[in-house]
Amino acid sequence: MTQFVSFKSLLPALWLSVGFVLISSLALLFSAPIATLLFHATPETPFFTSYKIISFCILTTPPFFMLCVIILTRMARSVEISTQQAKALELAEKKAQTAESFASIGHDCNNLLALIRLGLDLLRRDSGLSNAKQQQNLKNMSESVDQLTELVQGLSDVGRSGPQVTREMIPVKSLIANLHSKCAAHPRLHQAKISFHGEPPRIMMGSSSQLYNMLLNLILNAADATGGKGNIHVILGNEGGQFSIEVHDDGPGIPPEKRQEIFSPYFTTKQNGKGLGLISVKTFAKNHHATIEIAESTLGGACFRILIPKVC
Repeated sequence: MTQFVSFKSLLPALWLSVGFVLISSLALLFSAPIATLLFHATPETPFFTSYKIISFCILTTPPFFMLCVIILTRMARSVEISTQQAKALELAEKKAQTAESFASIGHDCNNLLALIRLGLDLLRRDSGLSNAKQQQNLKNMSESVDQLTELVQGLSDVGRSGPQVTREMIPVKSLIANLHSKCAAHPRLHQAKISFHGEPPRIMMGSSSQLYNMLLNLILNAADATGGKGNIHVILGNEGGQFSIEVHDDGPGIPPEKRQEIFSPYFTTKQNGKGLGLISVKTFAKNHHATIEIAESTLGGACFRILIPKVC
């Protein structure tokens, strides 16, 4: 019965029923005198007229009331469905426009990245760099361009048929070592004290670029929380057949009431924050069936804890 009746329809149906009773009573009240006048019928007694009005109202008003409730409920449901369909259509159009924009941006960025990669290749061949640090910087730039190219390719995939996750065997220790060296050269991490602890799994299945970007963004988020000069501990390990990652900082922490909102786009607790850095963490977790927990760190700030199935 609940699918046919809405409580919001009861009051309008009640007023319609009151109107029905009034109109019916007036019609019955004046029908007898009119019939007597036109057809010279025997006049009804007041008692019989009252009995007829009351009987008619008792017999017809409840069905009329229920009929009004059902009709009004169905009308309201139809309006609600039409509104939902209009919103869904509008959302689908916006998604299609966004996907088209992503594809266009991805295409243009790929063109620019091709020029940057060509310039780096020419620099590597022609400059004759002998300084080890310069060679390492050039290598870091080339690897960063490769990672950016993969991210841009993701934009193009969204524009075609949705994001595609390239799964591969990830040499986790090698990726962590690469990340460690990149953190030392990152301008936002120069003054932060970053340390890696624990023993990660030797290998796992997934997207290496997403794993790299997730870890980098967690470290950058921790650095921002500490003003770029705090302590950041990255603890890696195995827990119940899962790859566990914990990123601790000694910043102000995250209040419990804001922990559910922290991964929402454009939500930020920083004065100049964009609210986009942790989206890569949410994306990685979704694509790799991982779980995310936010807790208080033993350092006094926040702790982001990620549990990743090794086979995902």
